[in-house]
Amino acid sequence: MFDLNVDEVYSLLDLRSKNENLDFSILADWMKILTKEKELKFQKNNGEIDFKNYLKSINMIKKLKSEFIDKHKELRF
Repeated sequence: MFDLNVDEVYSLLDLRSKNENLDFSILADWMKILTKEKELKFQKNNGEIDFKNYLKSINMIKKLKSEFIDKHKELRF
């Protein structure tokens, strides 16, 4: 599946409590996007990724988030 830390698990549980009738795979896909965003910030802060590549990747994540929200309008945060 995918790796989540404790904070991400609690976030997923909170999201699930607000979206009980929504398929779990949709929630898991949302968490994957958020996890990727968090990883990018970590990499930037640790100097593992340069700022140009960070901006490029973070803009891609923002686009994915926007498309995801548009596709799953029933998702509650």
